[in-house]
Amino acid sequence: MNIFKRIYINLQRNLKKTLVLLLAFFLTMTLSSGAVSIRQAVYTTDRNLRSELPTIATIRRDQNAIRIARENSTEWIYIEEFGGGLIREIGSLPQVRAFNYTAWGHHFFSEGLYRVFLPEIILDYYLDNEMLSDWQSLRESGLSFENFTLKGIHYYNVLDIEAGLISLAEGRVFDEKEINNGEHVAIVSREFLNINNLHLGDSILFEHRIYQEPSAGIVNLHEFYSVDNLLLSTPFEFEIIGVFEYDIIPNSTDAFYFLQSMEILNRIYVPNKVVESTLPLYIQVFSETQPELLKEFHDLYNLEELIQYENMVFLLEDPLLLRDFAIEAIELLPDFWTVSDLSSSFTEISSSMENLNWISEILLVGSLVAAVSIVGLLTMLFLKERKNEIGIYLAIGTKKTTLILQLLGEVFTISILAIVLSLFSGHFISSRFAAHFLQQSLVSRAEDENFRSIEAGTPESMGFRFEMSMEEMLDNFDASLTNELVFRFLALSLFSVFISTLFPILYLFRLNPREILL
Repeated sequence: MNIFKRIYINLQRNLKKTLVLLLAFFLTMTLSSGAVSIRQAVYTTDRNLRSELPTIATIRRDQNAIRIARENSTEWIYIEEFGGGLIREIGSLPQVRAFNYTAWGHHFFSEGLYRVFLPEIILDYYLDNEMLSDWQSLRESGLSFENFTLKGIHYYNVLDIEAGLISLAEGRVFDEKEINNGEHVAIVSREFLNINNLHLGDSILFEHRIYQEPSAGIVNLHEFYSVDNLLLSTPFEFEIIGVFEYDIIPNSTDAFYFLQSMEILNRIYVPNKVVESTLPLYIQVFSETQPELLKEFHDLYNLEELIQYENMVFLLEDPLLLRDFAIEAIELLPDFWTVSDLSSSFTEISSSMENLNWISEILLVGSLVAAVSIVGLLTMLFLKERKNEIGIYLAIGTKKTTLILQLLGEVFTISILAIVLSLFSGHFISSRFAAHFLQQSLVSRAEDENFRSIEAGTPESMGFRFEMSMEEMLDNFDASLTNELVFRFLALSLFSVFISTLFPILYLFRLNPREILL
């Protein structure tokens, strides 16, 4: 009689015990199947959500790490700054398609130009207060000129355009020669053109002024910006080579969004080297007013080390590369710096999925321990009841390996049937539980969430937005039964069955036939 026929006869003859073992396998494996299904659903859903993200990443100070370090230390926490060299090194990582960093050009004044201000988009609840006026405007304070901020550009195609923050409506972007040579060309908003009655190809004139900084206390604006307080004034003339447009969300309920929109509409994009060219002007002034600082400047390797670049934005090849990029970039960054992307748009569902993952880990460990313990105990009891049968087989010369294979075959036949059934039952139950859990968690978080702050240096603080509704988040939930899930579950289940069965069989076969039959 071959081994397969023995397995069939023994299973049929011990039908009740077979069903008990089948039920034990089925219950424990159903828990394991549910845990594996949840973990796979969390992984797939997270991947689906991240695949929809804009491929934008930024570098910023890790405020949470800084706070923890300060709480746990009595010493001053030093945060190392870095320059364009490290930014360019990070920009050369394989995940990066394009990158930009900004040298902000402050203190550019004009008597003939006006700031863009659109009171019609102010929130309704601001209508009765002074938000109706442009509090950033010097003319609103009674001065005869306006202060503008230039946004330096390293990437000639203008990353804000490639990333979709703004769109080029007219003209062109920079070329590499203009960026490298710091030529005086600029890209401005359509609203800036209209309010100043300008056209593409026109020139705009600014004066870069350096004023004597006050020693202490609050300074009267008229006194600070007086001719007597002016140390140096240098003209900067720019040709308008491009015009951009920025889509404003009507009736936005975000106060920060209004202020940010005004900043974007007043941006004047110029090459970084134009802003960097103002450094010798400060050195010239310092050599006369603060000569002790001049030596420090000359000790620097290059003037680029004087600049704290901001708005460090990296456009990646694929949104699924964001994590890999973050890992490699953080290895290059000094302490207390981190990488941010727009995944905060689905923070709510990410937190819920972390909880689901935690539940699945407990469920998986518990079910495996239960499977090994219960199935191992039942196998031991069944083998002890059949020890006379086993002893007879051994006494008539049946090889131990043949008997081991037969007993393993019986157990694996039962377990495979239980595993197949539990795969579908566990997946069915867990997928519905996970979907319901996520939905309830999102509803609860939406009710509790009244305001989400925007940290400095994040993509949101630079104007990049990516909104995802609760329905869209749930649409990305994927608990489908994949080949990978089936393979993982089968491998895990068969391994646990093998472990729970092997030790009882090996224990029994340590005895010789005489001891078994006694």
